[in-house]
Amino acid sequence: MNAPAPKLNLNENSNALQVYVFTVQNGSLNLEVPEDTKMFLAYNDITAIEMVRKEYSAGFPIAIRKRATIPVQKIIDVLNIPTNGTATVPQKIDSSVESPISKEVAERNFIYGMMMVADKFVVDKRDQATIKRIINKVLKTYDEKVS
Repeated sequence: MNAPAPKLNLNENSNALQVYVFTVQNGSLNLEVPEDTKMFLAYNDITAIEMVRKEYSAGFPIAIRKRATIPVQKIIDVLNIPTNGTATVPQKIDSSVESPISKEVAERNFIYGMMMVADKFVVDKRDQATIKRIINKVLKTYDEKVS
């Protein structure tokens, strides 16, 4: 537990670390069908798309749409986390220690935080609306699970 936490480089080979948000649909047609939302940390589009493709079977046609890229530095700035070009990755928390807030409150705060990120950092209004709609679905599913 006393070992230093690993560093998360915010820049690599002159590329800034970003959160990539994709929606993925089965098939290659432009029909309204159920879609997944995938979020990855990557330094460039190619790496992010490769990460999305790894989530699905090879040879199976999928339609991938990039909905947003959010520089991690902007998120860190909003959250007021001090860094010197690197961010410390949080260490694993001992589960025997009592948390000051409940797990449900923390999960709900995370969902609302993602809504705030979509509102502040996604420029395209259509993409913003899509992400918010998806996050609202996540919130409804979460509420049903908790109830």
